[in-house]
Amino acid sequence: MARRLLTEEFIDSLEPPEKGEIWIADTRIRGFGVRLWASGHSGGKAYCVRTTDTNGRSVRKTYAPWDGAFGTWFMRSLNLGDVRVNENGAFPLSAFLKDAREWAEVEIARLKGRLPSLEEQKQLDEERQRVRDEGRARIEALSLRSLVEEVLDPNRSHGWSEAYRDRLRHAFNQFDPTDEIRSRCIRELLDDASSNDKIPPSISSGNFRLLKSFFNAMDTYSFGIGGPHVGRILLSRLKYNEQRREKAKDFVDELEIEDVERLLKALPGLDVDWRAARCIEACFQFRAPVSRVMGGRWSEIVDGYWVPYSPAERKNWHFYLERIDQQAFECLKAARQNALDEGVQSMFWFPNKENPEVPINNIDRAWNKLLSVVGWPRVSLSNAAKTYKQRYSFLEWPDPEKNEVIRKEILTWNSVLMYKKRGG
Repeated sequence: MARRLLTEEFIDSLEPPEKGEIWIADTRIRGFGVRLWASGHSGGKAYCVRTTDTNGRSVRKTYAPWDGAFGTWFMRSLNLGDVRVNENGAFPLSAFLKDAREWAEVEIARLKGRLPSLEEQKQLDEERQRVRDEGRARIEALSLRSLVEEVLDPNRSHGWSEAYRDRLRHAFNQFDPTDEIRSRCIRELLDDASSNDKIPPSISSGNFRLLKSFFNAMDTYSFGIGGPHVGRILLSRLKYNEQRREKAKDFVDELEIEDVERLLKALPGLDVDWRAARCIEACFQFRAPVSRVMGGRWSEIVDGYWVPYSPAERKNWHFYLERIDQQAFECLKAARQNALDEGVQSMFWFPNKENPEVPINNIDRAWNKLLSVVGWPRVSLSNAAKTYKQRYSFLEWPDPEKNEVIRKEILTWNSVLMYKKRGG
């Protein structure tokens, strides 16, 4: 018996013997090899397993390329064009080498007792299916309310904080404000498609994202114990208001100067923290993204210009050199005065209320409140500010004298700030 590493080139080079049988063992997998034999008119070759079972009996098995699940890899490779054919237009035995090795590993492990036998595996599958059927019956008998509470149980929610679970509950309450759906059992929801009409047609984009995450988590929990894809069914019934999205897009495309002026005039009377209000105003004064404006620092202002990107961010910093005109100056001046009135000394334009050493990280609540006051559709601050700045990038011609006054005053701010931070 010969032993060597089986390769595709070696398999292609093998020819059946004139008589008898030859066995060539693979050095990579013990017990696996290729068998060559002679027959009346020609011969053949095939991958085989030769080993002993747990009782010490010799076992021989021949690999059948198209049987079972082991043909999956080969068929996938065939579809992708990775498998070649020989000069006769047939698939050579070498094309199945990788697949045959995987088959041999499983068969040898079963014969050696390292894996369940086919009969044992069948029994395990039947037991597993019985448990899943019981789980499915239990899930289908639950009401949607009970399933929601099971998923939101702190012992099952995989690290969700109490605040996040409360947000998910609130989003689900918006999804089912009349309790008509959650009081029904899961089996009814699966069978009755008429409940589609009971879903509210308008859900905010924030709640929509929360519900998608929640329904996916519900799916994972339900299917993990054999239940149906409840979350997927609910998600398919979630009617996010596409008309409102189109309306918001059309509104942004037609944004006028007067619209933004009316929006900014409503900011002082808005019952929100000054940080969020000033930040929203600044987003319409600078071209940088909203996240950069929120994290703006006084030290980034140099000679009357704001440089929001560091030299390490070379692909952006030269483009986003922004002149601080009169409107942006008034906005920053008001933000500085608001901070001084509170006794806050921070390197950021809009410091976090709880920790002035970091900037604010969310202004969505103030922005949505402002939209409601002025009657705008639910548009994103980023899209509105970006469109406005692209369309009206030069509302006034720079005045050198004004720019010099602005530069000197901001320089004074930075000097005072650095002096106080040093303990002066």
